[in-house]
Amino acid sequence: MTKIDELIHLILQNSKVTPDRPRLENDTMADLKQYKENESRIHEQLYDNVFLLSHFYPTSKELNAVFKKDMFIKNNKTAFFEVIYYLLTTLNTELTKQRITTWPPYEIKRENKFRAEVLKYINELNTLYDNADIPHIMSSHLISPGGLKFAKFMLKLSQLVVYEHLKKMEPLDVLYCPKPSKNIMLTKANIGNLKKKTALIENGTRELLNKFDNNHFQLNEEALKIDTKLNELNDKIRLARQKNTVIREEFNKAYPSYPSFESLNEKLHQLKTEWEHLQEIQNIFFECDQLITYLSSSASVLEHYKDELKIPNEVLHIVRNQDELDLKEFFHGLHILLEHKALELPNPTSSFIECNLQQLKELNEKYSRIKNSLSDSVQKIEATIEKLSTEIAELAVAVDNEDEEPLAVPLMSSDKSA
Repeated sequence: MTKIDELIHLILQNSKVTPDRPRLENDTMADLKQYKENESRIHEQLYDNVFLLSHFYPTSKELNAVFKKDMFIKNNKTAFFEVIYYLLTTLNTELTKQRITTWPPYEIKRENKFRAEVLKYINELNTLYDNADIPHIMSSHLISPGGLKFAKFMLKLSQLVVYEHLKKMEPLDVLYCPKPSKNIMLTKANIGNLKKKTALIENGTRELLNKFDNNHFQLNEEALKIDTKLNELNDKIRLARQKNTVIREEFNKAYPSYPSFESLNEKLHQLKTEWEHLQEIQNIFFECDQLITYLSSSASVLEHYKDELKIPNEVLHIVRNQDELDLKEFFHGLHILLEHKALELPNPTSSFIECNLQQLKELNEKYSRIKNSLSDSVQKIEATIEKLSTEIAELAVAVDNEDEEPLAVPLMSSDKSA
């Protein structure tokens, strides 16, 4: 059932409000119970009307704070202000703003004026709307807003608001006016239209119910199949677990000292680490072997281009053989040449000094780079030697502990002078 159908149903129920009851002094207990039930039904219908309207028209935080089913069983001035202003603005927003100028009533004087404007505006609504049947009420009932009579007043106003809202959304011939009509033909027409509308709703509901039953039956059958398969799978899992437990127990009995998976994994990790260290040692030995082979080789000679060699006259008496390079003679001759050139005093002009300074700076930078490079090479060689010594010591310890043959030994050149 949609919200519109719920509203129509509520209007049909609310259109027949129980009239005011006489004095209760001589009523029986049954009459008192009936009176309480009618009073409770009126309060509940008022709450339902406002609640359904709130689905189409937004409410304020102040209204939400006081909106309850039993809000008008006792005097409730705050709820009266919020609910009646909400209903009036929902009915006609522009006209309500024109007629109710004292909203919000935040002081006593404005409250009294607000009540007077509401009473005057309600009388005007009974004239403007043909279907309105809002009962006349005294201003004293608005000073203490609560009780049965006040609830009937608010209920009639809510019925008018709901009816006007439905007129915008549903055809008029299916609505039941809040105000009872004396026209018998109109009443019969309304009843006939309501019966047609009710029959359509019942047919649609019956079709939906049949569709739901069919879908529910199919889904229930599928659920039973899934449940059966799930039970079978659970049985297989349980049997597999039992079988696994039996195998584990038999294995533990057969091999009581067999190591656990954790210890095997740890041992495997240690072996991998040792293997990596051995590979590093092997690489170091391979590099040492290449270095020793290179150093011990007799093919390593310095390049000497005798055709391009220009020997100064000062050292011609030192060089004996120009076909082969003799390093001893080369450095001896260089030393003599430098001493001879040092005795020559050139003319110290500014350009000469500047040129020599620039050359000295360049040579100084070049020698500094060479020195740094040699220092880095020395440090790398020392680190390599230290690492090699450490690895060899660890390998020797490991070999002694395991009583095994060494995997590799340092390669030594037979020529000690090399």
